Amino acid sequence: MSMCEACSDRMPAVASGQSEWSVAERDHLAGCRDCAAEWKLVSAAAALGRSVAVDPGVIGPRLLERVRAAEHQERRRRWLRRSAQVVGLAAAAALFLMMVPRRGNGPVRQVPVTAASEAADLQLAELDGAAPAELQAVLAEFDEPEVPASALDGPDVEGLDVSQVERALRSWEES
Repeated sequence: MSMCEACSDRMPAVASGQSEWSVAERDHLAGCRDCAAEWKLVSAAAALGRSVAVDPGVIGPRLLERVRAAEHQERRRRWLRRSAQVVGLAAAAALFLMMVPRRGNGPVRQVPVTAASEAADLQLAELDGAAPAELQAVLAEFDEPEVPASALDGPDVEGLDVSQVERALRSWEES
């Protein structure tokens, strides 16, 4: 390490009063213009903060006041954030309750007449030549509620012809 590097490394310690120059270092600073300029800069920077007087009796209360104000602002931000979340959840719940249809003992909805008249336009070629009594029987079949049947429920196989048995087997396979 050269003498310039050694002096440069020790300058902050000497400027803060933690150390002193050796005789060889003083001689080097007197003869080296670069090191002398650097020492002038470092010693001037170290002297900058020495003239400021710190009064703990004044700074302490001011510092505590600023810390308390920052804590108050943070609590207020958290409260506002939580309030916004609660309001958002309440609005979502109200919207959900308005959108979900009621079940149970609520009023029965009436089918609009237009839907019934559109259903009347249904064309079934099989019923064209049917008598009124036969049409009533077909309508009665549609009005009965559908009861789910298990695969074991159904008519007895005895007394059925082959096509009826095949239809029964297909209906069992489909269910």
